[in-house]
Amino acid sequence: MTRSVAGREERHRTAPQQTPAQEQTVRRPIWRRYVLRLGLWSLPVLMVGLLSTEIQRVEQQALLLQVGSLLVDGQWDAARHLLAEGDVGVVDDAQVGTLQAALGVSSAAPSSAVEGPIEAGPDGTELPLPLMVRAAFERGELEHAKHLTVLAEALGRPAVAAVQVALAIETGQMIEVEALGASQVPPPTASRLLHRLQGFASRSPDLAGQVLRDRQGEAIATYDGRELRLLEGIRPEWVPRAVEVAMAEHPEASSLRSSLDLELSAAAFRAFGRTHRGSIVIIDPHSGEVLAAVSDRRTYRQGGTAAFEQFREPASVSKLITTAATLRAGLDPDSLLAVMECRGHQSYDGERLYCPHIAGRLRGLDRAMAVSCNVAFANLAVRVGRRAMLDELRAFGFGGDWGPFPGARILQSRGDLRQLADLSIGLEATEMTPLHGALMAAVMANDGRMPRPRLLVSQDGRLGLHPRPLQPSSDRPVIEERQIQPILDSMVAVAERGTARNMAPAGFPVAMKTGTASHPRYGFHVNYIGIGPLPKAQLAFCVRITDQPTSRKVRAAAREVTGRLLRNLGQIGERRGWSESARRPAS
Repeated sequence: MTRSVAGREERHRTAPQQTPAQEQTVRRPIWRRYVLRLGLWSLPVLMVGLLSTEIQRVEQQALLLQVGSLLVDGQWDAARHLLAEGDVGVVDDAQVGTLQAALGVSSAAPSSAVEGPIEAGPDGTELPLPLMVRAAFERGELEHAKHLTVLAEALGRPAVAAVQVALAIETGQMIEVEALGASQVPPPTASRLLHRLQGFASRSPDLAGQVLRDRQGEAIATYDGRELRLLEGIRPEWVPRAVEVAMAEHPEASSLRSSLDLELSAAAFRAFGRTHRGSIVIIDPHSGEVLAAVSDRRTYRQGGTAAFEQFREPASVSKLITTAATLRAGLDPDSLLAVMECRGHQSYDGERLYCPHIAGRLRGLDRAMAVSCNVAFANLAVRVGRRAMLDELRAFGFGGDWGPFPGARILQSRGDLRQLADLSIGLEATEMTPLHGALMAAVMANDGRMPRPRLLVSQDGRLGLHPRPLQPSSDRPVIEERQIQPILDSMVAVAERGTARNMAPAGFPVAMKTGTASHPRYGFHVNYIGIGPLPKAQLAFCVRITDQPTSRKVRAAAREVTGRLLRNLGQIGERRGWSESARRPAS
């Protein structure tokens, strides 16, 4: 206790003494003390107000960024509505003005959007106009992209040079080849736009008139309204002459994208080798797009497009139609054929019909189709009757109209039982093109519907970057879903243990039907049709081999060509991932 008092006395003796004037200065007026106390109490209120303003500013800045994001995505109406409804009173007026100017691009008078001085917002919050220009260009909104370019230049933030050049080309402006950097080859990692610009620059003298492109958008030919001129590296056999007729129907298009897949076309062309003659058609079984329609050199030089115009008897591929007619009649072809026996021939109205060989007990549809027994399917036709057979042929497009492509034909609809037998196995009474053979096969991969073939799929710009789909073709119902599996199983039997065995590689399982016939003037020919790879077929095809002196030689040539084609397709399928889902169905 004593120590504490002493301490206080010591501090009192050592503390500096204040004068009366200093004491008067230290004392605060009472009113100042009350103001100080009031300020301390109001500080939280002021802080809340400032924080609320900052939150409002952040929210409004986020709203502007959201508007900008909508503009990049091309959602003009949504962006305009959001900006009109939102409260943007706190943020920089320049940012709002930039957004409003960009929105004006999509209005009826976009030029008014860039009148007068417009200043950009602070760094980090500017509207991404170069990105908007690129996005609008890639979406094909060329007028929007053009006006956004003007706005971007007015703000000192021009679009990427490549986009500006591409936009000028697509909107019909004249561009000097030097401006495209024709001598500068872009690296492999460069964007598709740079590669397309370089290709345009290197070929610009050859790209006068309407441009024909393949399905990937690469230029393959030009058309001046009179003649189709192929670009360097494109073989004439790969591009069917029928494409000229199709292009003439769209004179307003700068370029047209075809359905042609040049890799498949080249694979089909190589399959002929140096000696065999004929045509090969490959289509997408779901869309009807013609992926390849090629002929050998000699057939091509004869003129026209043999793949679309050459008529021959369908031969035994018609047995698929006869089977469908039997199923539609409510009969079971498998049980009917199980009790039949092939002795190599049978008479109808006193005239004998022969089979390729004596097959013996047929045991069902699969074996009858695999050995291609003529008598078996003639007996089915007699059972269902002529009217049912003719109706089924018409359902499969015989006698139908395929627009620019001639359809299959019914040459003779009346006759005796022997003529009906011929009708059932594709001899004498009917004829078809290779294209129609591929369409018949497509029915089995397209839920029983036959697609309508098409060569052109979209209009495009000068650079081939903005395809606008043409009206898709409609398909037609042919057979019911319940009819597909029995027919498909019999086609698998043909490929695995019948007349087409050992043609397809293991990684490209197919379902097929073969047919052989002859013509007094043109010699022997075959039609080999099929789909693959199973179970989800990507392709439908028809191989036609012509101009052979005997049935043995034409079949040998057809096996060689078809086997080579399927091996080529199998290799392409591996690169494209078709084989990942391919498996051989159980027989």
